[in-house]
Amino acid sequence: MTPQPPPIFVVPGMRVGCMPYTALSAATLECFFDPICLSATAQHISTLPPTAWPKPLNS
Repeated sequence: MTPQPPPIFVVPGMRVGCMPYTALSAATLECFFDPICLSATAQHISTLPPTAWPKPLNS
């Protein structure tokens, strides 16, 4: 079994789940109330190549 690499960027309080509702209900959303965290998250997302962006489910 291959060990997982460490995450590149962690958004505090965010959770991942199979269903968006499950993840959002478990998340604290604390990053959205912290201007420094929100800015760092936006900066990290803007550096991702378009191929890494999520695609719509109907495409």
